[in-house]
Amino acid sequence: MATEARIVGSGYTYFTYDGNPIAFCESVADSGEDLFNPAADRVHPIHSKHPIEICSCEATNGGTITLTIREVWDHEVWDELPWTPDGIVTLRDLVNHDEVQLQKIIEKPDGSVRGIVYHGCRLTGAQTGETINVGVITIPKTVTITYTHREAI
Repeated sequence: MATEARIVGSGYTYFTYDGNPIAFCESVADSGEDLFNPAADRVHPIHSKHPIEICSCEATNGGTITLTIREVWDHEVWDELPWTPDGIVTLRDLVNHDEVQLQKIIEKPDGSVRGIVYHGCRLTGAQTGETINVGVITIPKTVTITYTHREAI
């Protein structure tokens, strides 16, 4: 009997840009959106024994995605992302790019698909330094992306 649980490392979950998986991306940490103001206002007229309404913020702050990508021989980890122009670029060049949409796709073994579209994505950080250690086989680096909002697909 097949499991109902989502299996990590199964190849059924991947992060994409323009329909193509981001190569060598081994982890995605999504902070999720949070409310702009998580507090609620209780509308409590002086003649009432209790609040008659609770008002809450409907605006969100967006979120942050942290990708861990394994570095390959011939280019930097951010070259796997949609913003990188041809040639060598600086970190400053990387954060001054147009916004794009990214997607997380989750395929079930039966072929059905669900996912999340991340809107207004901007690269806001990339690990440019590194520590070389003979006991480590490959070099993981992190890339941080900030998005305006997300929606289920």
